[in-house]
Amino acid sequence: MAESSGSSSASMSGRTVSFGVIADVQYADAPDGSDFKKTVVRRYRNSLNILRAAVEDWMTPKDKGRIQMVLQLGDLLDGRCDRLKDCDKMDCLKSVLDEFEKIPKSVPRFDLIGNHELYLFPRNKISSSKQSPLNTSRLDPVLGEESTWYSYVASPGFRVVILDAFDISTMNGEGNPNTAKAYEYLAQHNPNDVKTHGVDWTTGLSGLDLRNVPYNGAIGNSQLEWLAKTLVVAMESNEKCVVASHVALIPGSNSASCVVWNYRQVLDILWNPRGWNAPKGEEKMGSSSKYGETPVVSCMYGHAHKGGSCIDQRGITHITFQAPLEATGDNVAYATVHLDMGAGKMVVEGKGSVPSRNCPFPPPAEDVPPGGIVDAEAVQYLQKNVVGLGDVEAREVLGKAMGNKRVAIAHLKKGQA
Repeated sequence: MAESSGSSSASMSGRTVSFGVIADVQYADAPDGSDFKKTVVRRYRNSLNILRAAVEDWMTPKDKGRIQMVLQLGDLLDGRCDRLKDCDKMDCLKSVLDEFEKIPKSVPRFDLIGNHELYLFPRNKISSSKQSPLNTSRLDPVLGEESTWYSYVASPGFRVVILDAFDISTMNGEGNPNTAKAYEYLAQHNPNDVKTHGVDWTTGLSGLDLRNVPYNGAIGNSQLEWLAKTLVVAMESNEKCVVASHVALIPGSNSASCVVWNYRQVLDILWNPRGWNAPKGEEKMGSSSKYGETPVVSCMYGHAHKGGSCIDQRGITHITFQAPLEATGDNVAYATVHLDMGAGKMVVEGKGSVPSRNCPFPPPAEDVPPGGIVDAEAVQYLQKNVVGLGDVEAREVLGKAMGNKRVAIAHLKKGQA
């Protein structure tokens, strides 16, 4: 995955779809603030200026525009829009929607559900296209009904797949069975009082266990089954897919604290839609890969404001987009993505803190980790705690452990016994 700080000038073939991407605008008509740990400045009013710049860029030339759709990856407003005395959430919502109104209605916008959407609006409201103030629900061609997880064929040969990362979540409201499931899960995986706000929910957690906090969620069984069916339909239709989720679906693409709880189940489907739930020994594998066929070329996320990226062992590029909320000075944070099906590549034309990337699919063999993606910090941790451990060996064992350092060390010790 080649990366550069400027715009890409890669040439495109005739089978190209271009779309705008922005994540975590988190606008509020409020003074600058900070994150929970008081380490990062958050510029709530300035994020609206960045959204305005993004729309202006996407609509150039103004008589036609540069994009065929907009992927808004969630957390469009900040939760404080409903908490501060002089900040009205509906006024804030009008401000951001006024900017999006400059985009023709013929260009669809997909608004993902982030945790801040659920702080501000009841689940039952944003699950209905008739009631939701955002485009958070749509008729899905596979389900045959409206849903907060759905797919859309944006151009011949290209399908965008929208996930609801808070399907199982503590934010779905009292009485919702998926809220109860979320608290049951956290009771088993988080030692803290997760029902109390204003405390550090990560206390006592480390490594991949950091994801087990209330501001994340899980993909439920019905959604998992739908995802597999949708990807199979895409393969049968000879389509390439970009999967979008507010919360990351794999460790290594951003902070370990911003990954869905059941990411392993999701990866099984992304890597092998036909065989993910087949009986052992009966997987319907394709001849080109031990994982089977997949139409997925990229997954795109928000939630982790600093961003990040990785290529997984299946060759899928995972990108977390940097947040306008934390852009400094006159900097911006958004991207225009060009997916060229004919040439087999994706070009991310990043602006400001979002880097530009050239992402061929499949990626070069040397870019695909043999044992899965792991971050450099995890490798260093293992080498510090296991004397004489080489870089390649560390990456391989971490890949088998899906990045979990404690599991990797236990595996190494078992092998040395």
